[in-house]
Amino acid sequence: MQMFMEEAKNLKGVWRLLRRSPLSDDLSRFDVLEGSQYQVLISLVGFATLVEIPLIHFIIQYLWEPSPLLSTVQIVIVAMSLYGIIWFLGDYQRIKEGGYHVYADGIHIDISSRWQGSIPFSAIKSVSRSNFKPKSSWEQDWRKKQEQVPEGLGRLSIGLEKPNVCIRFQENRSIKGLYGIERSFNEIHFYVSNPDQFLTTVSEKLKDSCIGRGSNSCSHQSGELFDAKDRGF
Repeated sequence: MQMFMEEAKNLKGVWRLLRRSPLSDDLSRFDVLEGSQYQVLISLVGFATLVEIPLIHFIIQYLWEPSPLLSTVQIVIVAMSLYGIIWFLGDYQRIKEGGYHVYADGIHIDISSRWQGSIPFSAIKSVSRSNFKPKSSWEQDWRKKQEQVPEGLGRLSIGLEKPNVCIRFQENRSIKGLYGIERSFNEIHFYVSNPDQFLTTVSEKLKDSCIGRGSNSCSHQSGELFDAKDRGF
């Protein structure tokens, strides 16, 4: 059911994209698209799809004799390819409208159907620039990446961009991944377009949160807010 709901949201995203709906003027939102490689990725997928459709049709016609089944297969392939483009466009619009929202009580994650969740400031141990440095290309070798990344670490990516922010939690927290599947992390690394402003804003909110709860109730120290340990994963 969650999958169908997310697909419906993507279709609505395509509609808003076609209508060129203006983005809301939300000062609490931190963008994740500017400076990322996701727009390049969408362009490559669109180009590959346009090349793929006639190429597959040519191969199918060469290998199969003309028949009603051949026409059905061709229609299915075209429909799947076009829906793939539609999905990416809806995903792009939702990512463009979403991002990381820093409110008075915490951080709200809204990255299309990829990542969803809320992090209260009381759950944050430290926030810093990410020094996520894979020892080998995770895009080329998933197994090696799995061996290098400690348990409980999450990389909330939308494409191939390098994370520039790290948030560590007091204890493991659940964040919804693709299609609502929950995953538990004790720290997350992610990309925002303006990391310095994000860190400054979160740091101020954390301090305000400590003052509001009383200094003795804060389990993190102000000096830990910009903890910048080298994380050579």
